[in-house]
Amino acid sequence: MSRREKEVLDLIAEELTTRQIAEKLCISEKTVEGHRDNLLAKCSGKEYGWIDSKSHMLWLHRWHKILNCPDLA
Repeated sequence: MSRREKEVLDLIAEELTTRQIAEKLCISEKTVEGHRDNLLAKCSGKEYGWIDSKSHMLWLHRWHKILNCPDLA
């Protein structure tokens, strides 16, 4: 997981919208969506709708924080 993907994941876990994340990180909404898609691909290899992807991201965030897991390749 890249540093920027980790930042996006942390902000998703804080329940910020794509637009809010983009503004906070000074990147485009399309870039935020790209990071989100990369995170999903790394942990599942599947694409999900917004609700499922949000749940999946929250799960990934908690898993990463609680277990202090190494970054995903």
